[in-house]
Amino acid sequence: MKTIKEYMEVEYPIQLTPIVEDEDRYWRAWYPDLSGCEAFGKNPEEALRRAEEARFAWIESAIEERCPVPPPTAERSGRLLIRIPPDLHEQLVAQANHREVSLNTHIIYLLSQNTLAHESRRLFEVIDQKLNGLLSTKQGPACSYQGDEWLDGDVASSQLVRMITVARSQSFGS
Repeated sequence: MKTIKEYMEVEYPIQLTPIVEDEDRYWRAWYPDLSGCEAFGKNPEEALRRAEEARFAWIESAIEERCPVPPPTAERSGRLLIRIPPDLHEQLVAQANHREVSLNTHIIYLLSQNTLAHESRRLFEVIDQKLNGLLSTKQGPACSYQGDEWLDGDVASSQLVRMITVARSQSFGS
């Protein structure tokens, strides 16, 4: 097991954010790899100094309690090496050539699109659940304003359902 001195020589990533509550402003510094290891200060320097003291106390306590001290999270290089079937590789190359982009750029585009679509589906699922809950208990809006006219709750709810249905079909083709 390493000594406190050895752990203190290890570079751990630290986060620093301002916090504003009412008219008060202070700073929070924390080590994401060391659960609960955080400190506050009136300015960034004070928060960072106190966070370093908190890190020492955190590591000291972990060693005394014979608890593991996690290593710092490695930074991601952005490089990913994967093996894919030759026919899929050929399809991706053909698609990239058709779009006149590199294979790497095309794969990044596909991964990004898939991630966005997944997040959008999750958002629509939450909206559907909340909307279904409102409609099933008839706790929808009493009325809403559209253009220059007021709509009653049933009309407003059905228009909302139509808007969500149209948005879903345009986003996912369903």
